[in-house]
Amino acid sequence: MIFQNPEWHYLLLLIPASVILYLLGRMHWKRLCTRLKGGSALVRQIDASPARRYLRFALVLGAIFFFVVALMRPRWGARDGGETELGIDIAIVLDISRSMSVRDVMPSRLERTVAELSALLKELDGNRFALVLFAGAAYIQCPLTADAGAIREFLENASPALIGLQGTNIEDGLEKASRALKSQFKRNRIVLLVSDGENHEGDTQASARRLYRDQSIRIFTLGIGTAGGAGLSSEEGAGEEIVSKLDEETLKSVAKEGGGEYYRIGNERFDTARLASSINSIEKSGVLMQRPDTLVDRYPLFLGAGLVLLTLGLGIPERKRI
Repeated sequence: MIFQNPEWHYLLLLIPASVILYLLGRMHWKRLCTRLKGGSALVRQIDASPARRYLRFALVLGAIFFFVVALMRPRWGARDGGETELGIDIAIVLDISRSMSVRDVMPSRLERTVAELSALLKELDGNRFALVLFAGAAYIQCPLTADAGAIREFLENASPALIGLQGTNIEDGLEKASRALKSQFKRNRIVLLVSDGENHEGDTQASARRLYRDQSIRIFTLGIGTAGGAGLSSEEGAGEEIVSKLDEETLKSVAKEGGGEYYRIGNERFDTARLASSINSIEKSGVLMQRPDTLVDRYPLFLGAGLVLLTLGLGIPERKRI
C-alpha cells in the first residue's frame, strides 16, 4: 500500500483528542446536573443506556479514522497486473544524526544529500527502492517500491528530529536495510549508505562483510562533508562546540568489505551520473513491477466506510426518548 498524501496522518490525532474532550464534557455535564434539584434523577432518566451512548461515540470515531485514511489517498493493486521489467533493488540508508546538520557543505550536509539523492533517483529510474533512516537507531521509513516519487517525498521530510536517540549506528542501518530488501523476487540488491561516518557504533565492517558474503548484498557508500569539518553546537546549548569531520576511512572500509564503491559529496559539483552508471552496471533481473500510474486509488472504499459508520452513529439515539 502506498499513500499519495501521507502528510494527512497527523489528523489521526483527532481521535484521542475527541476521546479526551468527550470524557471531560461528560464529567462536566454530570457535575452540573448534580448541582440542580433532582439532578441525579434527571441523569438516570436521560442517561438510560450507557452502552448505546458509547456505541454511538465509537462509530463516530471509526468514521473519523476512515475519513483521514481517505484523505491520505491509499493506493494498491494494479489495473493491468503491471509489467515485467529489468532492474535491481536498492536500499538507501540515510544518516539523519545531528552531525548531518553541519554546514561544512552548503547549505548543510543533510540538505545537500537530499538534493543529490533526488537527482540520483532520476538517473536510476526503472529500479525499486527502499528508504532506511538512522541515527543512534534505525528504522525502515519506506519499504521496497517502484514509486521513486514517494522516496523523494520521504527524503525531503528527513530530519534529525525524527529519531530521538542520537549517534551514528551504521550497523543497525545495514541490518534494517537487509530486512527492507527481502523479497519473493530474486533480484540483485545493493545498499547505498549515505553518512558522514563519524562516531559510528558497532563493527560496521563486519556487518558489511556479512551482508555481502551471506546475502550477496553489495554496499556502496556516499560520504558527505569535508576533512576540515565544521562546528556542531552542543545539544545542551551550553555554548560548547564540537568539530564534526567526515570519516572517509570508515566509509571506504565499509564499501570495500561490502563489495561496492565509495563516493564523496563535498563543496564541488557531485557527478551523480558516474554513481548511477556504476550502480546500473550491475546485472539486472526481471520482476513484475507495479508502476504508480497503474496502482488503483482506493480512497473511495475508506470514504464509503466512513460515511456508513457516521450514518449509523448519528442514527442511534444517545438518550432515552421521554
